[in-house]
Amino acid sequence: MKVAVIGAGISGVTTAYMLAARGCQVTLIDRADTVAEETSHANGSVVGGTQIEPWATPGLQWQLLKWIGREDAPLLVRWQQLPRIAGWGARFLRNCGHRQFMRNLQTSGRLTRHSLKVFAQLRSDGAVAAQDYALNTHGALKLYQSVAAFEQACTEAETIAALGFDARPVDPDECVAREPGLAPVAATLAGGVLYVDEEIGNCRAFARRLAERLEAQGAELKLRSAVERIERDGDRVTSLGTAEGPIHADAYVVAAASYSAPLLATAGIRAPVIPIKGVTITVPAEPWADAVQGAVMDHSRLFGLIRIGGDLRASGSAEITGYDTRPSAARCDAIIRNVLELFPDFLRCLDTAEQRRWAGVRGNSPDGPPILGATRLRNLFLNIGHGPQGWSTSCGCADLVADCVTGATPAIDMDGLTLARFGG
Repeated sequence: MKVAVIGAGISGVTTAYMLAARGCQVTLIDRADTVAEETSHANGSVVGGTQIEPWATPGLQWQLLKWIGREDAPLLVRWQQLPRIAGWGARFLRNCGHRQFMRNLQTSGRLTRHSLKVFAQLRSDGAVAAQDYALNTHGALKLYQSVAAFEQACTEAETIAALGFDARPVDPDECVAREPGLAPVAATLAGGVLYVDEEIGNCRAFARRLAERLEAQGAELKLRSAVERIERDGDRVTSLGTAEGPIHADAYVVAAASYSAPLLATAGIRAPVIPIKGVTITVPAEPWADAVQGAVMDHSRLFGLIRIGGDLRASGSAEITGYDTRPSAARCDAIIRNVLELFPDFLRCLDTAEQRRWAGVRGNSPDGPPILGATRLRNLFLNIGHGPQGWSTSCGCADLVADCVTGATPAIDMDGLTLARFGG
């Protein structure tokens, strides 16, 4: 079977790899010059239970009202975007109810557990090695400054643990034992939740290593080739339209992140996915003796600081601003200020010309879980809408989509993961 996969970010590369492993003849297509050049270039880098909570959480709708127009808001909605995201926004708000939140949390948990298994299988099979992408298994620590917030986190940790993740409350002393850089602020901590099985790694390096494997196995990579439209005849796709001419295949997978929805619209498929920009700041860890060893997430300041090989990466921003991929100086500075409040010695890492600021737009579904599998066009399949879970669920999503394309039974229940949940 010939399969064309649109998008050479982490979702597209892993999907192409899984299809090739099933004996398909794969063509991987992307407009960029290299693999993992856009959304997957410098993301948050964490895989596991810390990533399963949907953004549509109970009470968030009231927070959003307070954040509108604030440049330092964790989730900033630009006023001019409101008319463009009205339908998506209505779905998002409906998913902020407790029942919907718990359903989406369970769906994301099921998918992430499967993804962790597939990550491990790829390493076991030799497709990628830990050193290929700076795999870090030190775990992740979520921190809480108030007793009330920590008590609520302990209850939430029980829910996460019931979904199959090793999440356990720890006191301030254990927080410092795990991350000695917290020692200067230990007295301000109420406690933390330790995610023991969390994995950290360089998403871009992982994608590029798999792409090398793909090419070595005979797959075709068509870079610098933008897919402009999907051509169809009745209930089947016939080709992909590009400036270089049509691309024909037996089946087609759209994995183009935030650009998926407008592309699918050319084939009459409506997908509720919008672009949401995130920024990260990456610096060398070496100047700071007690630099973070795993991943630390601060509940009140809403940022993460992550160790990736010899680097530290700070993240914590989301902005609905269309397809603008310029890293906002104001938003990057706000993240850095938040990190410095918790880790004053992080300043040592900023005294260098090697600070790398990056922005990319994720494709977000309104409820949290991605949109996978079949569409009403018999040979068109989706791997889209991942939002901040894209790296975390990448290998699991790819495995499921490859099963859907080849007609195999997916390894886990697809309920809550397909376009059908939106009436598509």
